[in-house]
Amino acid sequence: MSDIQTGSGGDITVSAPMSVGLGVGQNNLVMGLHLSISGKAAKGETFQVIVMNSSGNINVSDAGGVQISGARPTCITLTGTLMQVNAALATLTDQESGSGTDTLTTVASDSLGDNTPTLDSPITIAGMPSIRAPASETVTAGVATPLAGLAVTETDHAARETFTVTLTDASGVFAEADAGSKGSGTNSLTIHGDLATVDRDLKALSLAAGGADTIVERVTDSLGNAAGPLSIPVAVLVPAARFTQAAAGFAGSAPALSAPIREAAFTPHLLLAVGHSAIA
Repeated sequence: MSDIQTGSGGDITVSAPMSVGLGVGQNNLVMGLHLSISGKAAKGETFQVIVMNSSGNINVSDAGGVQISGARPTCITLTGTLMQVNAALATLTDQESGSGTDTLTTVASDSLGDNTPTLDSPITIAGMPSIRAPASETVTAGVATPLAGLAVTETDHAARETFTVTLTDASGVFAEADAGSKGSGTNSLTIHGDLATVDRDLKALSLAAGGADTIVERVTDSLGNAAGPLSIPVAVLVPAARFTQAAAGFAGSAPALSAPIREAAFTPHLLLAVGHSAIA
């Protein structure tokens, strides 16, 4: 189905988007507004397009010489030649102060008495994106460990809106199942797609940590809003066998280990935090 709707009246036709997605607080460009005529414009013929909504701040550029009037900021009337009107429509922006819904209404006429029907374009005003993450992550040393609890949310997210999530870790290596993600196998990963795709890929994410560290996560959306950076501490579990080998090497021989160290060697895992030693 086309993303553009049209309304014809006489020789003129006005086009408007089927729907509009805006980011809350953003001065987003509204694509798809256009006025056309089936033949050649008559000498001295002028055209008028009215664009309005309920709550948004509508604005256009008058650089092409169009005349601007109307009950601004929620209603704007453009009057001029076909070229002037279309030049202004190509610059039309809408800024909404709160998330939710609105409607963009477009109607056109000319000086010869032709009028188009009104076209209504539903507007979705997407809220600010946010990052959900646990207070910390725990991974096993030397093992690509699934990361839990990572998600991106947004109130009233718009159709065809996309999101880009970036994750960095100073010493770890990210792995992600989707081949479309960039940076899998490195310490900097980028995930891009709609909200469902991003959340699916975050659930499939794992980290092989080089040591206790911090994941830094950011998200931006295609409507101009962003969240982050959010820092997520990473703790590392060291398997007991590896701890025993390391301790034995430090002491010179396994029999020389003290009793507390030997007891620790039978523990399934030991949690090492930054700035702490496992040997008393």
